[in-house]
Amino acid sequence: MLLHRLDDHLAFESPGTPELPSVAVRRLWYDTVAHCHGPALVAAADSFGADRLVLGTDFPYEDGEVFVRAVSYVTGSGLPPRDATAILHANAAALLGPARSRAVGREPGGRPGAGRSAGSRAVGREPGGRPGAGPAAGSRGLAPGRAAEAPRDVAPGRAGR
Repeated sequence: MLLHRLDDHLAFESPGTPELPSVAVRRLWYDTVAHCHGPALVAAADSFGADRLVLGTDFPYEDGEVFVRAVSYVTGSGLPPRDATAILHANAAALLGPARSRAVGREPGGRPGAGRSAGSRAVGREPGGRPGAGPAAGSRGLAPGRAAEAPRDVAPGRAGR
């Protein structure tokens, strides 16, 4: 609904804009942090395309069962299995490139682990590489092919515990 409204008002609000907002949003990336609300994830996939969604978990601020649900709800959200698989795997490679997306899910030392999702804090890191409350991929509006900073200090669990 919002995209159509933005398109309808574009001529009045910003007549010199070269393309419709509904077209521009297809160049952005969005994460899946919806606090396990499947209808919100389905609406995001319908609005922006499942191919523009990457897994987001709010790590390191959420862990344990909340972290697990942030990942598992993607497959139980009502999305077609092909779209859920793309969100959980292939889309991160499309955004970050295959080598970087493999490194995102590894603990320090290269061991596979819970690690960070591509759409969560790997893109929303503060200057200097520290995890932060910075914006996720979608809110920063990273265009396809634009490199995000690779995580340096990925470890499961919350900092300071």
